[in-house]
Amino acid sequence: METNFFENTQYKNKFTRKSLLLEIGLTQDTTNYTVTLPEELKIDNFSEVFVDTVVTNNIKINSVSAPDNLGMLLKIDGINTRTIGGDTTGTNNNYNGKFFIPNEAGPASAAASELMKIHKGRKQNYMGTIEAGRYRDFNITLSNLNNASIWVTGSSSKFIIELIIIEKE
Repeated sequence: METNFFENTQYKNKFTRKSLLLEIGLTQDTTNYTVTLPEELKIDNFSEVFVDTVVTNNIKINSVSAPDNLGMLLKIDGINTRTIGGDTTGTNNNYNGKFFIPNEAGPASAAASELMKIHKGRKQNYMGTIEAGRYRDFNITLSNLNNASIWVTGSSSKFIIELIIIEKE
């Protein structure tokens, strides 16, 4: 009989990690989208959600002449993002309940390869929480800082985000 004297018999991994990849691709000027997963995402326990990667293609650029495109505001129904924000006017509540992603899209004169951008400013950052349940459809709001579309009208644009969901036991 072999004994594993130094083996910890009480060890249990308390965290289950899942990845959720959402892609929004469209050719219209809107801020509301629905992404339907090919199968249900099952969350067994209350979980925390972290942003791992954000990639865009052909979105409105961040420039001095367009300060509202400095960043993107993201809201995903089902993910509790408890952001409270405002500005110097004291009347702007566009930021409440939304996740801010810096817009690193370059100038319009950039090469075609510059139209695709990896937004590294928020890698592996806490986004919010998600309740236990089964998820198939995600209603998403994605806009610039003034709740307007971030997409270039008349073109094919994409927004891809990878979320890491860590379940707690």
